[in-house]
Amino acid sequence: MDMRIGIHSGSVLCGVLGLQKWQFDVWSWDVGIANMLEAGGVPRIHISRATLDCLQGLYNTEDGHGQLRNEFLRKHNIETFLICPEYDDINMQAEPKVTKTVKTWSPEATFGKVTDTNSVGDKVL
Repeated sequence: MDMRIGIHSGSVLCGVLGLQKWQFDVWSWDVGIANMLEAGGVPRIHISRATLDCLQGLYNTEDGHGQLRNEFLRKHNIETFLICPEYDDINMQAEPKVTKTVKTWSPEATFGKVTDTNSVGDKVL
């Protein structure tokens, strides 16, 4: 069995839904793009330009041609790439750089401060 994976880097809003049976979910335009990358992918890892930029050359990639397989990607002119199956041994020593530390929620944190930990436009990895 082959698996399609779509990865996009951007912002998300997340939360717990429900009164009796809780369910965690995430939303945003960027989540939708990741979903379309998966839907318009092939049995490989299909990434956006934003994710490729975050990877800083750590993996070899090739053109993903996502716009040929998915109308959403074509309509919004989203450039896509596929991670090549073989890892780039030269860059294996390089560690990806995270430009911002994302705050995490803890039981001690109040829900009133949740909006302070996530702002629209922040790029997360």
